[in-house]
Amino acid sequence: MKGVIFLSFVIGCVSSNAVIIASDGRCCNLDGTIKTEHYNKTRKINSNTIIGYSGSTEACEFALKQLDTVLKNSPEKRISDFYADEIAKILYDIIPIINFSEGLIVQFIVGGISREKGTIMYAFGNTNQQELIPCFPSSTWNCSFLSPPNTDGKPIFLKNSESGQYNTLRDILIASIHEMADLDSSVNKNCFFQTILLDNQG
Repeated sequence: MKGVIFLSFVIGCVSSNAVIIASDGRCCNLDGTIKTEHYNKTRKINSNTIIGYSGSTEACEFALKQLDTVLKNSPEKRISDFYADEIAKILYDIIPIINFSEGLIVQFIVGGISREKGTIMYAFGNTNQQELIPCFPSSTWNCSFLSPPNTDGKPIFLKNSESGQYNTLRDILIASIHEMADLDSSVNKNCFFQTILLDNQG
């Protein structure tokens, strides 16, 4: 499995009543040339679950196709009936059985509504295949970052969130992605978002 790759920047944030995942839009070939500037690295699986991802395009998309197959073939549930914690576990279990070429990276943030009807988020991939640990909301927003190898996105986000310059979380996410784009050539300033609000659940 080889070909197109993006290292990219994805941020996931969870609060007591919402989950938001943001990404940039650059997708590069293995030689570093740009394939497209408008590749959306976020997906909405159903009304309970959203996903963001970074690494190898083909490897991530293959893992997501395997996830889709498992969900569609479930004898017990429709895709719309799965919760975020269930989908995270399925995707987490899929990753080890994929035959990745050496050096290929897949990273995922999965967030949304759990079986307990609260918000939840997970971050995992084939480079940190430890126990699947949930990220629960704190007093404000609890965030996870999929950053390029040589630039940590967390300090950028924290600086922007504490600066007082921005009125909304969305503005902070946009500013952080733009700043990362100035630092890393695998990231651009085109932003994509997925959001789930707990208040919208039936």
